[in-house]
Amino acid sequence: MFEHTPRKRALALFLIILSLSSCQQNCRQWDFTKIPGECPPTTFARAYLPACSNLNGIAAEFLSIGGELHLFLNALLFEFPSSESDPCVSIVTVKINDTELEYPAERLDGGQRLMMPQEATETIVAALCEGLCVEVSVGSYRETLISTRFQETYTSYQKSL
Repeated sequence: MFEHTPRKRALALFLIILSLSSCQQNCRQWDFTKIPGECPPTTFARAYLPACSNLNGIAAEFLSIGGELHLFLNALLFEFPSSESDPCVSIVTVKINDTELEYPAERLDGGQRLMMPQEATETIVAALCEGLCVEVSVGSYRETLISTRFQETYTSYQKSL
């Protein structure tokens, strides 16, 4: 017979909360926001994809300020691990189909936000526009950036410039 100890109940509650905080791939969508300024260089555009898991997921955020596109990766609970050779950098693995690429990303204050290099941003945008899913990982953090609605979002971004 199953014994209901406080420890087992706490573990069961934790697992239920964890499963509720997780998300299926198809429930997430890219969200586009545009805030026009007084002149085009001050136009701010943002495309955001929430993390699938609050525990080890990565939220992706494309920001355009003054026409320059930047990709930020955000950890929700803990900081990203730094590179052994440089504490100001985290190594991000990007997997598209069977190809794995590694990029050094700048760790911003607090270590929970990374700014991807321009080459990585362009590679990820191209893959998502082609309808491919992109897997990103940093240490134990992992996320699949879905291409669903990305093309529509990216088109909105380009029109906002």
